[in-house]
Amino acid sequence: MPLSQWAATDSQTREQIETECFQQGVPRRIGRVAEEAANILVKELAQIPQVTGVCVGQTQSPRRVFLMVSTSLSGNERLPGIPDEFAGFPVRQVGLAERKRDYLRRVEFVLRAAVVPAAEADSLLAWFAEDLSNINTPRYCETPARWIAQTLAGAVVKGNLVGDPLVKLSSSSRKSKLV
Repeated sequence: MPLSQWAATDSQTREQIETECFQQGVPRRIGRVAEEAANILVKELAQIPQVTGVCVGQTQSPRRVFLMVSTSLSGNERLPGIPDEFAGFPVRQVGLAERKRDYLRRVEFVLRAAVVPAAEADSLLAWFAEDLSNINTPRYCETPARWIAQTLAGAVVKGNLVGDPLVKLSSSSRKSKLV
């Protein structure tokens, strides 16, 4: 279904279509339409500097698709100018300020404690800062320990570990509960 057709239908029809897609095991039909809407919305919100990303989300019960707007605000703050609905999809704002700040503090602490060279630590912190600006990053899907351990291991053994030992180290870092 094209986005224009989806947006032109009433909310009851959209809910029925979503329900049918999930029941038939083809949720990607709605997902593709939602991704198109997210791509348009991110362009429309480009003039708002606090908007850091737009992605597609899904509730579990009832199974519904929505658009998530990541912002640099606190979790409970809302930006004016962000619609509650866009192209027939509900829109939710997700303020990442605290989560991102806390995550970056942990990353910095571990990198500095491990005496990773300052230039490399700063580069890794900049990469994390950019990545953590959008709720769609896998870094928010798991505990920070996994990603911090994996990053630290990579920084410490950089260039010195290859092949099976590197794979084993990476695997064990996923199971780490140290950070």
